Amino acid sequence: MKAKVKGVEIWFTDEDVVNPSEYASAKSYGMKLFLFHEAGFVLGLVFADNLQDALDELADSGKMDKFLVSESERADYIDDEGISFLGNNGRPFDDELVEFIELTIPSFSLAALYEAEKEEG
Repeated sequence: MKAKVKGVEIWFTDEDVVNPSEYASAKSYGMKLFLFHEAGFVLGLVFADNLQDALDELADSGKMDKFLVSESERADYIDDEGISFLGNNGRPFDDELVEFIELTIPSFSLAALYEAEKEEG
């Protein structure tokens, strides 16, 4: 699926959603939907209460592993400046190139889902 998000065309699929089971509670409890990308290439979409929780979910999902800083690379960072410790295990990531867009959570529509599935196949 291609979506024009805040003036930028970004391609994403349902597989990019890190925690799709949170959709129902996201609408009910006022959660947000964060789209994370690197120069327009989608890393993942996350339902979360806030940006920090979303980053932690994204890190735990493995979708940020290319930004993981190894122990030997950490020597290049003075006082860990430029490193974010993310996820349940607080692993070190250099997430400087990771950008996000906060999206409006779309309303559920069984009719729209049905129509989209008819078009696909």
